[in-house]
Amino acid sequence: MESIDLHGLTLDKAKERLEKRLLSADQYGERVVRIIHGQGKHSEVFPVIKSFVRRWLEESVFAQERIASVFRGEDGSPYTTVNPGETVVVLKGK
Repeated sequence: MESIDLHGLTLDKAKERLEKRLLSADQYGERVVRIIHGQGKHSEVFPVIKSFVRRWLEESVFAQERIASVFRGEDGSPYTTVNPGETVVVLKGK
């Protein structure tokens, strides 16, 4: 399983890394990707990176075209245990 760690990044850097790494994973045939965004405990008001990731996975063109399933860490997934600091995605593949 591919992992993308966004801990400690600014929002702009997190966006860039998420998009590049998911595109790369898709191109190289990875099917399950674990996105580590943290719980947002270091954000002042709300979990900035976590919120961005979840919104992007719902609204982006990439997500609509290439993502088959999204598993919120709070609910767990068939691939990981419960962890509110991550989101797991399953890519559609070719």
